[in-house]
Amino acid sequence: MATIDFHNHFYPPEYLQAIQKGPSNIRVTIDDAGNPRLHYPGDYNVAVRGHRDIAYRTEVLEQAGIDLQVITLTTPGTHIEEPPRAVALARLVNDAFARIVSERDTRFSALQTLLGSLTGKAELEALADRYAASSPGIRPARMSLVTYCRRPRRALLNDLRLVHIQPAR
Repeated sequence: MATIDFHNHFYPPEYLQAIQKGPSNIRVTIDDAGNPRLHYPGDYNVAVRGHRDIAYRTEVLEQAGIDLQVITLTTPGTHIEEPPRAVALARLVNDAFARIVSERDTRFSALQTLLGSLTGKAELEALADRYAASSPGIRPARMSLVTYCRRPRRALLNDLRLVHIQPAR
């Protein structure tokens, strides 16, 4: 029986570097443990090692007996940026996810980062299709997570054990 960890936050290093370099509506500081803190209006996230180091995350998954993990970008997402910057960051994140999936295709899959700032359905469809066509491991996220999971979960529950872990270090 395969074990899939479906809900996981990951900051590609390219994304962290891009927001540190700017321009960005996110301010990055470093905490006492050396972890980036991503400050955005009203909140902040701490990018612990497991949220930004794919090699470390792979080790954690192997130790936990997880066969496949689905990674996603968490807050702050691209939606808080100005539209041109949001598009550039979404492409950067999706390209990084595609690379991770390509290099480690037996361990990871990913959901696309789409732009809440896009107003037209055609824009969202075009962005989703770009990655679906070029990166088979990247799953279209043009529908809600609930819609995405509903049918496959029913079909797969007999064969899979779905779990949720998050590397904390």
